Amino acid sequence: MRHFMAIVAFAIAAASASLASAQPIVTADPGRYAAELSNNMAVGGIAPLRALFTEMYPTGLPTNVEAALITFERAITVRRAIEARVIEDVTLADSFRTIYLYHYYGSTYWVFTRVDFVRIGDEWALSGASFGSDWTMVAMVTTPDFHPSGQPPRR
Repeated sequence: MRHFMAIVAFAIAAASASLASAQPIVTADPGRYAAELSNNMAVGGIAPLRALFTEMYPTGLPTNVEAALITFERAITVRRAIEARVIEDVTLADSFRTIYLYHYYGSTYWVFTRVDFVRIGDEWALSGASFGSDWTMVAMVTTPDFHPSGQPPRR
């Protein structure tokens, strides 16, 4: 089951990278947005992820996203996470920001989530999201210019 969930989640990373038909989700503070998503997932299980993707794709979820959500919803039957945290928040050139979340729901059920934002003037737009049971399904290769959000770039 775990292997299947990882494979399904990989498809989400590819599908969610381009949201050409979606309405932009805009926030002044990506860190707060991600923290709220994390808190909601800590008490609501996978339901907040479904709500996020539904907002990202108002005309209907891509088939692979729907399939992955259903897989996780069926596997994770408890809504309250035992462990929930923002595990990394990195920025590139004050233009691209990636935030990683981690939730553990007991037994062998954990979920890694990545949310990506791009700067649009004074605000940020959610540019993509992915989730999976394996870190490698959501991890993004970074360059040395990525730095912890809220800190100046490394020199």
